[in-house]
Amino acid sequence: MPEYFVTWEIDISADSPERAAAAALKIQRDPESSATVFGVFDEEGEKHRVDLLGVYERLAMLPDKEGEHGS
Repeated sequence: MPEYFVTWEIDISADSPERAAAAALKIQRDPESSATVFGVFDEEGEKHRVDLLGVYERLAMLPDKEGEHGS
């Protein structure tokens, strides 16, 4: 199975690095968030821009390798 390096970036104003990270995590975990664009680097180092807005629900319905639906 191939390996990928995935990044997610966001600009946030905060009082400290910890508060900035906490704010980013809150946004990332919000199911209504539109912050769904990721940079995905493949094993050759090629960067792919992947926007999962509207796609996540469909991916969750796809069967995994064992034939069960994703979580």
